[in-house]
Amino acid sequence: MAKPTFGKDRNKETAEDLIAEPQGLVVRAAEALRPHLKAIGAVLVGLVVVIAGLAVWQGMSAKQAAKATSSFGKLVAEASATVDEAGPQIELLDPQPRR
Repeated sequence: MAKPTFGKDRNKETAEDLIAEPQGLVVRAAEALRPHLKAIGAVLVGLVVVIAGLAVWQGMSAKQAAKATSSFGKLVAEASATVDEAGPQIELLDPQPRR
């Protein structure tokens, strides 16, 4: 019966083994994530939808705020306008001549 090595021989890889199977960090990560690609894709799509919705909401809120600020600015300009005490110097003519 063979004597168990308990992982001692795993570290004895030859150069040919390393060249035959180059396993970088990206390759190992891709292999680990492969079974979960559908879930990751669904989460990413949901995240994109939420971010797009927030961007639209923020744009609409900013547009409403700009409109309200513009209206308030017009109101303040009209309220703070000075009026001459004598009033404007115009002649009050009847637009329709009398017959």
